[in-house]
Amino acid sequence: MDNSFKLDTKDFNQTIDRYIKLRNADYLTEVNRRAANIIMKAMQYTTRTNPDKVVSELGAIQQVRRLKGGAGRETKAKKNRDFYKGIPAGYKIFNWRRRFRPQSLPPGLRGKGLGGKAMGAKYDSFVKAARRSCAYIVAGWIPALNRYKEQGIKIKSDIKRSPSKKTSAGKGYAIPAQRAGDYLKTIFANSANGVEKIGVKPLQIAFRLEEQDMREFMEREEQKRLNKLKR
Repeated sequence: MDNSFKLDTKDFNQTIDRYIKLRNADYLTEVNRRAANIIMKAMQYTTRTNPDKVVSELGAIQQVRRLKGGAGRETKAKKNRDFYKGIPAGYKIFNWRRRFRPQSLPPGLRGKGLGGKAMGAKYDSFVKAARRSCAYIVAGWIPALNRYKEQGIKIKSDIKRSPSKKTSAGKGYAIPAQRAGDYLKTIFANSANGVEKIGVKPLQIAFRLEEQDMREFMEREEQKRLNKLKR
């Protein structure tokens, strides 16, 4: 499945070229800085699903594992302490996804219909995977953003951990701008599954806002020049 897309950045490229010349800024630094800004804005404007809403829609009930022996105390182990138990409708949703939409599930959760204890364990993993996916497209920008951070660009993100490289979100990348004669460019990509459906509009907004910021600066500088001529 091809989940790639490209944006036409011709106007943006012309704007940043004029902007850098006007400011007499360093091309390499400014191109990388603007690229990181675009990524951060794309993350900001990407819609994230509410995890609690996802749990509710999947017919899941959050519970806490208890210690054996009848004490009724919660286990101290953080790993797998919380788990999700489904109502009958929730189990039906999971089995339906396994049968008709297996590509929407992690490989370990695909297969034929389940029941009994096998259903309980798999359903818990199903709900937890759905919760993690709420910010999956946003997380897909982290690998690219980290490459600009390595170049000394200051970045901000509320997602602290990079996605696993085994996932599609972890396969994003960036090639920061490097000096190569008169030709200079940077490339960045989000490889998360579904980015072509959810990520296009936020990225377009991000490019537009960055271009608007540069245009407004140039307009202010032009107005200053005209004001001087009037004196």
